Amino acid sequence: MGVKHICSGRLLEGAGAHVNLKGSVTHDGGPWFCAQRSECLRSSGPAGNGKSNPMARIWSIFTLLLSIAANAATVDSECAPEPVFSGDVCVYQANQVAEHSVVLVHGINGSAKFDWELQLSALAERYHVVAVDLPGFGSSSKGPGAYTPDNYAQVLAFVIERYVKGRRHSVIGHSMGAVVALRYAARYAGHDLERLVLVDSAGILHGVALSKAFVGSYISRNGSERFSEFAARMTGKLLEAFERLSLSPEDELPDEWTNDDSASATAMAVAATDMSHDLAIVDLPALIVWGARDDVAPLRTGKVLDARLSDSRLVVVPEAGHMPMRDQPARVNELLLRFLAGGDVSEDKSGPVNIHEGEPDRVGYCEGQRGLTFSGRYRRIELRNCDRVVLQNVRVDELLVFESRVHITESEILGDGVAMEVEGSEVEVTASRIAGRVGIVSARSRFDLAGVELIGGESAWYSPSVTNIVFSVSQISSPLTIGYQHGFLRLDGDRL
Repeated sequence: MGVKHICSGRLLEGAGAHVNLKGSVTHDGGPWFCAQRSECLRSSGPAGNGKSNPMARIWSIFTLLLSIAANAATVDSECAPEPVFSGDVCVYQANQVAEHSVVLVHGINGSAKFDWELQLSALAERYHVVAVDLPGFGSSSKGPGAYTPDNYAQVLAFVIERYVKGRRHSVIGHSMGAVVALRYAARYAGHDLERLVLVDSAGILHGVALSKAFVGSYISRNGSERFSEFAARMTGKLLEAFERLSLSPEDELPDEWTNDDSASATAMAVAATDMSHDLAIVDLPALIVWGARDDVAPLRTGKVLDARLSDSRLVVVPEAGHMPMRDQPARVNELLLRFLAGGDVSEDKSGPVNIHEGEPDRVGYCEGQRGLTFSGRYRRIELRNCDRVVLQNVRVDELLVFESRVHITESEILGDGVAMEVEGSEVEVTASRIAGRVGIVSARSRFDLAGVELIGGESAWYSPSVTNIVFSVSQISSPLTIGYQHGFLRLDGDRL
């Protein structure tokens, strides 16, 4: 079967057809344009020939009607009053007779039609599809409430109760919609929710970490990579200075943003939302899809999601940006259909290097160098005056970092004494585990920890002099401190 496309409420099948979001569909053989909900007409020929072939036109219409009768799936739309924003929420449905539902949630500045138009027909061949325009976006009305993930999750719960009607279902969310899907799964879903798909999720990381990543990515695209690193570090330092002025997504968004600019209000609320608890309690199978060239939501977020969710798999889609479902629709549709059917997508996930490979007594050393990468098994790694060092899939008993900058990803630092000693350095740790009698001892340093589990037999952290830390959806366990960590912390002679 060919690819189906939306045409004034119909999913039309035809190779080489392309959807125009204003309602028309162009085809390799000429334009399709929608006259009414139930009919489409094909033009008589190439523009400008001034002639029409009546028999060809009749045959074209007859063939189209046969195609509609045989292959079309009706897309119904409805706008209904919802109780959260006291406005109307608009929903699009296809294949309502299917036993299993798939609910699609768009991102910031998106809509059901724009975000998911290239997935809707493929999914509707097997599933009841429900695509929602969240309040403030698409055809749904704006309401007076705060555009927060929690309020949107309540709207999603209302939509699912009204339209899914107790069927087994999965939820697919893009960008902001992924955060809404997670919040729905953690706090509002029933036992009939089976699977989650998170596509290039916004948020998750703390606002300081997100801002650093965005500034660095922007300048890297438009200027020098080395200057992008400097700008990202300066951004982090400036934002750290404001961190004591806490932002509440419910209470501190300006009223004019809440009422007049749904995109700005939503972006601020997503960035200010702590998803630590949600990630800890969601135990559904989850597929995390990420565009390899996403310059909006960093791949680091995908790795954090994969580390913190209990049953997940991360698939990175080549040649795709923040909207892989539009950049690589065939690839994404294949992944979605396979995952939703319970199939294995693990072969698409680039598994980490075995962190136990290598000699257990191996020692790694860097002095005055730039751009070194370590992976595998080490007894000790020592870095002195080094820049842009990467520890990727490392298992090390002891890590020493002095006057250096290092990025640690998907690694384990597990020692009997002090697992990690840091002085005068900048350290970024992602989706990793640090454990020891004392997890970290630091002085005059900055840390950015995302999706990190930090364990200390006596204390998780000791800082004899000033250390600034940005935590994103991380967790600490020690006799002194236990619980989730998401926010800015300044240590000076303190223990955790």
